Amino acid sequence: MRSAELQAALSNCLSCKACTSECPSNVNMSLLKAELLQARIRRDGLPLRERVLSSADLLGKLGCLMPRLANAALDSLLVRSFLAKTLGVAWQRPLPHYARQRFDRWFAGRPAPPSKAPRGRVVLWDDTFVRYHEPQIGMAAVKVLEAAGFEVALPLGRNVAGGPPSARAISRKRRGLASTTSPCSTRMSIPPRFSFWNRPATRCSWRITAS
Repeated sequence: MRSAELQAALSNCLSCKACTSECPSNVNMSLLKAELLQARIRRDGLPLRERVLSSADLLGKLGCLMPRLANAALDSLLVRSFLAKTLGVAWQRPLPHYARQRFDRWFAGRPAPPSKAPRGRVVLWDDTFVRYHEPQIGMAAVKVLEAAGFEVALPLGRNVAGGPPSARAISRKRRGLASTTSPCSTRMSIPPRFSFWNRPATRCSWRITAS
């Protein structure tokens, strides 16, 4: 598990799961990568870099409490240099800003939609970045769905988005998804890749929307 060649090969895997359908042998590289990284974590513990990067949902909650201060810190060269030295995040790379209004809070406080929903109910799963960084994507999706005749709801008790922990192969954090199941309805996710992270946590069928 300490092979440099194996590490170099896995570093090119984006966990997009395209290999599952494209590979003639149906080799699921993303699953193999996740299992290997999880085994390393169980043996060696969780490094600081992985611990921070897999906590994007928690960081989003904290950043949205004081978005102006948080965004100013993210734009600070001093903070970027510190992150480069401690976490290996390139200081030249712009970091995503936190939204002044979280998507879920906008959703809860928006005007009541029309009572009639002739096309049924849709549970809209939003990922970490839509909820805390780019809520306008979720707002647009809700408006389009309601205009199309759907009743839109967010998943009950959503604890954490599955993408960041899964990308870092931290399965324990994904257990929070198991308690977020809602009554079986049509489910949509933004962005589309989010459905692939959360599909194992539910038994209902998925329909994927574009971001």
